[in-house]
Amino acid sequence: MSKLVLFKKEIARIFAKIFVGENNEEKYMAVPTEWSKLMKSNTVYAPTNSRDQSLPPILVEIQHTVDFKFYLCVIEYCLQMIKEHHILPIVVVICINSTAQNVLDMEPDKNPDVPYAMQIPCSGWAKSFNLLNAGSIQPYLNKQPLDPLVAISHFFIEQKSSLESMELKDDPTIQLLFALAEDIQEYENSLLIMKQVCNQANHQFFKAKKRLMEDVKNPNCRKRTIRCLDDGIVYVNEICEKHNITLEPTDSVDSSSSSSTPICLIHAPKNENKDWAYVDAFRKHYGDKIDWEACFNIGKEIGLFNTYSNFKSTKSCYFRAKSNRK
Repeated sequence: MSKLVLFKKEIARIFAKIFVGENNEEKYMAVPTEWSKLMKSNTVYAPTNSRDQSLPPILVEIQHTVDFKFYLCVIEYCLQMIKEHHILPIVVVICINSTAQNVLDMEPDKNPDVPYAMQIPCSGWAKSFNLLNAGSIQPYLNKQPLDPLVAISHFFIEQKSSLESMELKDDPTIQLLFALAEDIQEYENSLLIMKQVCNQANHQFFKAKKRLMEDVKNPNCRKRTIRCLDDGIVYVNEICEKHNITLEPTDSVDSSSSSSTPICLIHAPKNENKDWAYVDAFRKHYGDKIDWEACFNIGKEIGLFNTYSNFKSTKSCYFRAKSNRK
């Protein structure tokens, strides 16, 4: 399942409440985790307010295999966090596959406040190192409802693709995790569509510029059209920058093609209207009050809205179709 659920505020609250205290659960959020030497961990929760900087950051790792090499990586992460936050962090590792014997041989302790986690030695570089795996949480899976951290660990360890396939599907934390994961999957699908839209629009803009320069030899006669095409390229690049999308090289466009009809790259699910899949993606990223004219013009460039003459009629039909889909 997607580790991106860890970035959700609801999940940050769970970790903060368990490891820092109930009074501090609203003070934490996920923060960027790229440090020097190109190191990057899964998730770090840290206080959002400068007045709470005395509270420890929380490092959360979802790891396939926990061995001594990974243990050394965690030490490196924590040293970087100490440099940044000037306080020892709390470490929480959820092992989804196997824990190496050389880690188990470290004689982990038990914390009565978090009995389902093994306490791995971390003197000098972390406040605590909490390791959860299938074995450590197994005795606590019969408790209903599950402890939230047990539920989170079980969610990642089981690696199920749907709530219905989970034996403990009635647990509220399990249900929350699958709801968050579904939202993330919808966002990732929308982002994929947006990437396809931006790549095709960018290719078409460059192709149009090339054709214009070939067909209209007088620079003065093509100046205004070139400016409009350049504005379109800038607009596409602004979208990509905002959503961290990398455009394909424009030289991948077949400049020898004689076709004037762009190939639509929107891969909507079977039986779903591609026009409306594109609009859904556009609204997903820019909110309900989108620039319908811009949405329409870009869609036209990539072969959509063939049965509509302007953005107003497109907008009306979209909402009518949306109402029928409910």
